[in-house]
Amino acid sequence: MNKFKVLNSIICDVARREVSGKDILVGVYANGINFENLPASINLAFWLELLAEQPGNLTVFIRIEPPGASNPVDIGFNAVVINEKESIPLFTPSLLYSIVAPGEIKLSVRPSKDATWKVVKRVKIQQAPRPAHLSQPPAAPPPA
Repeated sequence: MNKFKVLNSIICDVARREVSGKDILVGVYANGINFENLPASINLAFWLELLAEQPGNLTVFIRIEPPGASNPVDIGFNAVVINEKESIPLFTPSLLYSIVAPGEIKLSVRPSKDATWKVVKRVKIQQAPRPAHLSQPPAAPPPA
C-alpha cells in the first residue's frame, strides 16, 4: 500500500511534535524567503500532511532542492496507517541549507524509489534589502 495525496506542505524554521501529539511549527514561510546577502545559510524544516488511501504500511520519500544546489536532500519515511483515509502528518528535522543563488526551493514527494518525483511546494528565494520598517528601532511610547 503506497497511495497517498499531499493535503498540505509547509516550510518553516522548526517543526516538532509535542508530548500531547500536537505538531508545533515555528517561523512559517508563506510568501518566500528574503536574504540581504547571498550566499547564505538557513535552518529549515518541512512539514507535510498526507492522506493515506488505505490502511497498511506507507512509505514516502521527500526531496528538498535549494536553488543552485548540486545535491538535493532525500529523506524516507515509513508509517503504519490504521484507518482508511487517515491523515498522516510528517516532518523533517531542521537542517542547515546553503543558499547560493536566488531561485526556488522545491519540495517533492514520491511513493517509491523508482517512482517519479512530484513537486508539491515551491518557495521563492530572493536577495532583497531588509524592509525599512524592520531596520529602524521601535518608536518610543507616547508620554503619559
